[in-house]
Amino acid sequence: MRDPFATFSPSVFGFGSVPGTPEEARAHLQKRLRVFLGLIGLLWLLLLIGQVVVAMSTGYGVDRFLNATALWTWVGAVVFLVGLWALLRSPRSLRVLDMVEVTCIKAQAVILALLLYLGDAQLRPELAVMLGSTYILSLRAALVPSTPLRTALLGVVLCWLQPIAAYLLHTREQVEGLPSAISIAAFLVLWIFLAVISSTFISRVIYGLERRVREASSLGQYTLEAPIGEGGMGSVFLARHSLLRRPTAVKLLPPERAGQDAIKRFEREVQLTSQLTHPNVVAIYDYGRTPDGVFYYAMEYLEGVDLQELVDASGPLPAARVKHILRQIADALADAHAVGLIHRDVKPANILLLSRGRQHDFVKVLDFGLVKETRPAEKGAVSLSSVTALLGTPLYVSPESISDPTKIDARSDLYSLGCVGYFLLTGAPFVKGRSLVEVCAAHLYEKPEPPSKRAHNVPPALEALILQLLEKDPKRRPVDASAVVDALDAMTDIPAWTASDAEAAWVALAEGENPPPSMRSPKPKPKSSAGEKRPPALAPADDTPIPKSLPVDLGGR
Repeated sequence: MRDPFATFSPSVFGFGSVPGTPEEARAHLQKRLRVFLGLIGLLWLLLLIGQVVVAMSTGYGVDRFLNATALWTWVGAVVFLVGLWALLRSPRSLRVLDMVEVTCIKAQAVILALLLYLGDAQLRPELAVMLGSTYILSLRAALVPSTPLRTALLGVVLCWLQPIAAYLLHTREQVEGLPSAISIAAFLVLWIFLAVISSTFISRVIYGLERRVREASSLGQYTLEAPIGEGGMGSVFLARHSLLRRPTAVKLLPPERAGQDAIKRFEREVQLTSQLTHPNVVAIYDYGRTPDGVFYYAMEYLEGVDLQELVDASGPLPAARVKHILRQIADALADAHAVGLIHRDVKPANILLLSRGRQHDFVKVLDFGLVKETRPAEKGAVSLSSVTALLGTPLYVSPESISDPTKIDARSDLYSLGCVGYFLLTGAPFVKGRSLVEVCAAHLYEKPEPPSKRAHNVPPALEALILQLLEKDPKRRPVDASAVVDALDAMTDIPAWTASDAEAAWVALAEGENPPPSMRSPKPKPKSSAGEKRPPALAPADDTPIPKSLPVDLGGR
C-alpha cells in the first residue's frame, strides 16, 4: 500500500504535490514561493534602473519613460514584493501562503496595467508588459508547485487588465503608423492566451515529472535521497522516513540481481541479520518489497570514521586502543556466531568508530551482506551463501576461504580479526604481494612476522593472541569469539583505554594536518552503515592490481 505521507497535496488551495509530510510540504512550498517573490522583486528593480539608463543614454527625458505617477507605482511594486518576501522569512500556514501568492499576482496585474496605461504610446509599452507577464508566468510555473488549473487561473488574473489598458492608452494617444487600439488589444489577448497555455503546460510537465521521480524513489515509508555505498548483495542509499526524523540507510536488491535465488537469499539475509541485536552491530529497522518487485531493508545510518581511514590518517594505534577495539569486534562476532552467522568480510573498512556525545571509540561492525549460515537451512530454503564463490577482501581473507570455501566456519572470522588487529598495531597488513596469487599464497603458507618486529611497545600477551588468531590451521585458533573476548579481558598488563583517552584521540585526529575524509571540517562527512568498498593498501606493484573483493568461480568442483 502506498505511503499516504509520501507526498502531500493541499488540493483545497490548488498547490501541486510536494514531497514529505504535511509540515515538510508546507516548508517546501514556502521556500519556493519566497524565491519566486525575490526574483520578481529583483526583476522590477532591474527594469526600473534600466528605464532610467535608457532614458539618459538616448537623450529622452526620464519623464517620458517614467512620469511621477509611474515612477512611484514602480517603486511601490518593488517595496510591496520585498515586504511579501520578508513576510515569508518566518513559517506561515498554507492558507497564508495561498493569500500571499494570490495577492502578489493581483497586485502585479494592477501594476502592469497601470504602467501600461501611463506609458507613452509611441514607445509601445504593451510590448514590455507582454514580455514581463510572460516572464512572471513562466517563472512561477517553474518554481511554485501548482496544479495546472491553478496556474491557468492565476495567469488569467495576472493578464486580463492588460488588453483594456492597452486599448485605453492607444485610444487616448493615437499615433500615426500604429495599428488601431482594438487591433493592439486583440493582439494582446492572443499573446495572453498563448502565455497562459504555455505556463500551464510547464506546470503540468514539471510537477508530473517530480511526482514520478518521487514515486520511483519511494520504498514504502522511505524516500531515497542519495547513494552512499555498495554492500555485498546490493546498493545502499541514504533515505528519509516519512514520519520519523532519524537518518536511515536503505539497502536494495538491484533488478539485475533479482533472480529467484538472489531474492530468496536477500530475504534470508535480512531475516537472519535482523536477529543480531548486539549494540556493536548495525541495527535493522524494517524490510519489504515494493509493488515493482524491488526488495529492500532499512538499517541505522551511522556517521564515523572506519579503521582504514583512522590508521591511514594517524598511523599505528596504541595497544590499549587496539585491545578496546578488538574486544568490541569480537563481542559482536560472538553474537553473530551464536545465531549461526559468519561475517566473512571482517576488515578495517568494515569497522566503524563512532563518537556520540561523551562516548568515543564505539565500534559498529558493518556490512553483513556476505554472511554465511552455519546452521542447516529449513527445508526448501535457499542457502544464504553460494558455495561456489570465494567472497571477501584478499588482504583479510582466511586460508580456508581460499583453499576450500565450502568448509569455512566461525573461526574464519577470527583469522580476519587477527589480520585487523595486526593492521591496527603495525599500520600495515601482515601479507605482502604484488598480485592476487602472491597474496593468497601468503595467507596459505607464510608465517606472520611478529608485530613487535614492525612496531614498538607491543605487549607480549596481545601479540601472542594475534599470532594465534593468524594460525593457518583453524583448530589452532581460539575456540570461538567469546574466547577472544575472555583473552582480551585477561590482559591486565595493558592499561584500560578510558573515555578521556578516546576523547583526546578524537580531538587530535580532527585537528591533525591530514584528518580522514569523515572528520574534515566544517562538518564530518557521513560514513554509511553500508561500509566503504575501498581498495586495500598494498605494496607498490606494477602487476595486475588486486581487486577489492574476490569472486572466484570454482565451477562446482
